[in-house]
This record gives sequence, structure tokens and C-alpha cells, in this order.
Amino acid sequence: MTTPTDVSAPTLWPHQREAIDAVLRTDQAGSTRTTVVLRCGTGKTRVGSEIGQRMTPGSGHGPSCPIPVCH
Repeated sequence: MTTPTDVSAPTLWPHQREAIDAVLRTDQAGSTRTTVVLRCGTGKTRVGSEIGQRMTPGSGHGPSCPIPVCH
């Protein structure tokens, strides 16, 4: 069994970067809840994953906090 050596994710689309940046700005402003609405097939799971990875530790919303993604 072989293991891939490069598992980098594909580049984010502009609308995904915009959603992620908006959530991070909201978090930095002290909000405890944020809702992101994206159309079918626009990468909600990817956006949620990126947000979870980028949340700052100590913000109370780090990767240990659930980030539900509804489809």
C-alpha cells in the first residue's frame, strides 16, 4: 500500500475565500455565532474545513468547537 506524499488541497475559489475571510473577521470582532449560506455545489464542506483550520487558538472557537455543515 502506498501513501501519497503531497496531499495539498486545491486552490480555493474566490467566493470560498470571501466566505472564510468574513467568518474570521466576525470571529475577531467577538461574535460567537456566524452563518454562511452557499448554493449547492459551491464547496460548503471545504469552507467549513478551512474555517476550522484557521480559527485562532484561544478565541474559544478553535478546531475543538463544532462547525456544522448542512447540505
